[in-house]
Amino acid sequence: NSQTNPTGYCNPAFDALIADNETTLDPAKRIQDIKDVQKIFYADQPSLYVETRYSWVFHASNLQDFHYVNDGCVLFDRVWLKTH
Repeated sequence: NSQTNPTGYCNPAFDALIADNETTLDPAKRIQDIKDVQKIFYADQPSLYVETRYSWVFHASNLQDFHYVNDGCVLFDRVWLKTH
């Protein structure tokens, strides 16, 4: 189990679609990959999430474009500091 896979879920077809999604540049193909991944995940039902988390984040006013993705990770490649 890793921090990004606490359930230990393993499905080769799921993994292949995720790998394709991470390397494919075609937006339509990426959308289809995610739709197919969701079908596999919902059919396997490896986990049931019943918890809703709320987080409070405070930061300096010059920190710009600070956003989270659905898994709670920060999109650090988009964060920047306003200097003027």
